[in-house]
Amino acid sequence: MGSRVAVSVLSSALAVVSLTVGFGAVDLVSPWVLHEGTQVTDVGFGTLTGLVIPVGLLMQTRSSAIRTTGALQLGLAALAFLVAGLVADERPLFLAAAVVAVAAGAILALQRPQARRHRVARRPRFAMLVLALAACGPGSQYALHMAFNQRDGVLPADAHLGLQQWAALSAASLAALFTALLASLRREAFLAPGLTAAAAVLAWGTTCLAYPESAGAIGSTWGWLAVSWAAAFALATLDQGRVVRLQRLCENAPR
Repeated sequence: MGSRVAVSVLSSALAVVSLTVGFGAVDLVSPWVLHEGTQVTDVGFGTLTGLVIPVGLLMQTRSSAIRTTGALQLGLAALAFLVAGLVADERPLFLAAAVVAVAAGAILALQRPQARRHRVARRPRFAMLVLALAACGPGSQYALHMAFNQRDGVLPADAHLGLQQWAALSAASLAALFTALLASLRREAFLAPGLTAAAAVLAWGTTCLAYPESAGAIGSTWGWLAVSWAAAFALATLDQGRVVRLQRLCENAPR
């Protein structure tokens, strides 16, 4: 009981840090009140420190299966920072990856051994997996393009906690893809990562449509495709949640 309370307190505190000190909430909201020409990159980074990481942390306050999925989500966020840092040649992203990885490790260390067990789906959730894989092509290309912008010193230059905007946006793009894949492969506790990935892409796609001249924006066609994908992935996730609930009701029904 004591370890679970410690995990809940630590993860909740870190989620608040990500939303405030990590500029998660600020970057998600500021583009709609400020007009600095970096709305897309701001929201993009906000999806990572304002959605993917905090949700993964807050999942630690729930059941063991949800906690495990949350820890995996944090690990994938760290991996996104690492990959983007390597491609963009941005060492500060390595530090960000280490910080997130240490946080995930500390949370796992406080959990009981049985709570750390995780399972992937016996069969992938087909609709979710198809959508996640479909997003990997354009999503990974976008992430690479943003990383190369960082390497080439493309303007405008902006920073988030010392993380340059193009590299940070690359990491956020990868984190959304990784989270979508995680949701499609989890046997349990897939709702939170599935809806998180959908919300992240929806926020970014909507910002691209609202600010087409902003740094990091894509064309209206791709913007609408991103919004449509987010809606489809959210619906597929919710539908799978309904199926799982029905299966559990049937399993628990008196015979």
